[in-house]
Amino acid sequence: MFVGFGVPAEWRVFQQSYPEFVEKVPLLFKTSSKVFRRKVPASASYASKAVFHLGMLCFEDFKEILLLCANGFGIGGQKILRGLYEKTITADYLSTHPDEAKKFVDYTWVYMKRDLYHAKNEYERETMDLKFIAHVMKEYDRVKKDFLKPGTTKARTSWTELTVEAMGKEAKSTMANWYYSCYFLPTQQIHSTIGAIFSRLKVQGQIDATYFSTEPQREEASRVVRNSHLLMLSVLQRQDEHFALDMEDELMERAKDFDESWGLDPTSESEASA
Repeated sequence: MFVGFGVPAEWRVFQQSYPEFVEKVPLLFKTSSKVFRRKVPASASYASKAVFHLGMLCFEDFKEILLLCANGFGIGGQKILRGLYEKTITADYLSTHPDEAKKFVDYTWVYMKRDLYHAKNEYERETMDLKFIAHVMKEYDRVKKDFLKPGTTKARTSWTELTVEAMGKEAKSTMANWYYSCYFLPTQQIHSTIGAIFSRLKVQGQIDATYFSTEPQREEASRVVRNSHLLMLSVLQRQDEHFALDMEDELMERAKDFDESWGLDPTSESEASA
């Protein structure tokens, strides 16, 4: 017996609510596929490899957001929006500060050391590859000096001392002013916060009572899809600029598609400051 997953009724609502976007989004997919159907040579710089693959991850995030939001899970889409924004800003920063890319890559060994630390609590040590563990520790010892918290022997929690907001400003990213709606607010949803709880509570009638709403989150879905669409335009623009793809005319067409889909100028910052 076939079992489907999704909410067909919400698909229809989404299509009827945003017909221009539904009509135009295949063109965005086509342009994105053209950008990411390339291969980055092994000889490419750390920055180029990071910018390219972060862009690919952004495209995947965008598709996941559409899947959730077209099924009425706007808050679920908002959670992914945060990651999409962080990847977009990180790619912008590494593109404009390529000398920082090696740190971005080297921090992998800090993650790997933490991975081993937590894994040993779940798996028997005898089942772990001791040669691999030794390799990770050797590489960690090599890079740890670049990531230590001041005055301690512990590594900091990020490859950079800059916040995501600061990275956006340093990179002069086109999305720097969208930090609030694309990162700060979604952060409330991915952590255990009162804000996450309140966003799902509804007042019941005139009495002093609330209930947890399981209704479709269509307003949130609208904002998330629009913002993720805007982020994808920024991602594609960065790919074009960093790799000199000569796709300016095509990207201008995609920007026009955004305007026709949402009735907004994709270069406007007024929405970001609202």
